[in-house]
Amino acid sequence: MYEPFGFQQRFFRFEEKPTDSVEALSRESGPIRLYCCRWTERTLILGNGGLKLVPRYQDDPHLLACVDRMAAVHDRFILAQREAEIHIDQDSGRIEFEKDFVFEVDD
Repeated sequence: MYEPFGFQQRFFRFEEKPTDSVEALSRESGPIRLYCCRWTERTLILGNGGLKLVPRYQDDPHLLACVDRMAAVHDRFILAQREAEIHIDQDSGRIEFEKDFVFEVDD
């Protein structure tokens, strides 16, 4: 999926809001959902997922928790960029850490 074209938008679908990077790996058929933060076509942070057996992920407590966690990861990475704790290289997609970078996401 990555080489040689990157993590292109066509492989993903927005799950939270277009202003954050929470997306689901999209498959035309099948109930499996994998939620992630897709920052660029070169930067992808994998999360969690499961079987989507309901019309909307909000109707499944497990899937909703997965999306909420990834939204929290997105928010924490935005804050870390602002505070210069991390840098995401736009050319390579590499996430560079200025120091140990540890955070917790509430369940």
